[in-house]
Amino acid sequence: SADRIAGLRRYPFRDRPTWSNRWDIWTGESSFSWTFLRSSTGRSPNPTEAPPLSHTVLICDDAVFMRTMVGDILQQAGFEVVGEAETGVQAVEKYKQLRPDLVTMDIVMPDMGGMDAVREICKHDPSARILMCSAMGQQALVVEAIQAGAKDFVVKPFQPSRVLEAVQRVLG
Repeated sequence: SADRIAGLRRYPFRDRPTWSNRWDIWTGESSFSWTFLRSSTGRSPNPTEAPPLSHTVLICDDAVFMRTMVGDILQQAGFEVVGEAETGVQAVEKYKQLRPDLVTMDIVMPDMGGMDAVREICKHDPSARILMCSAMGQQALVVEAIQAGAKDFVVKPFQPSRVLEAVQRVLG
C-alpha cells in the first residue's frame, strides 16, 4: 500500500490543496484511496499535476463595492487581481502597464466610459480578453460592447457562479 502513495506529493505552492489525514477503506478489499479536501480554488486537485498558474485580472468599475465583490469572487477561485481602475482612462493606462490576462469592465464609468475604454484597449491589443459587466436594463449596450471588442458579459447583480462561467468562456 505504500507503493500506491509513493507517487503522491505535496504541492510547494501557496495555493496548495489540503490533504485529509483519514483513509477511505473499501469494505472487503485491502485497497484504499486518499480523501481530498477541496483546494482554495474550489476544485479537487489532481495529485500528480502541479496546479495551473493563476491568471491575472484588472478590475474596472467606478463603485468600490463592485470592485471588491468581483475581486473576492475571482481571488477565491484562484485568480490574481493585479490592479483596479475606477475610470475608463485609468483602465486603459493600467491595461498598458500591467498587461493582465483578463479585464472586467463596467459599462458606465466617469471620464471615459467602459465602451470607449474597450475600444482603446483593443486598439492597443486586439487579443485583449475583456468581460463586460452590465446592470439590468443595459443589455442593448452589451451588443455594442461586444462589437467594440469585449469577449463576453455578465449582468449585475452578480452571482459568483455566473461570473466564473463567463470568465472561463473568455479565457477558454
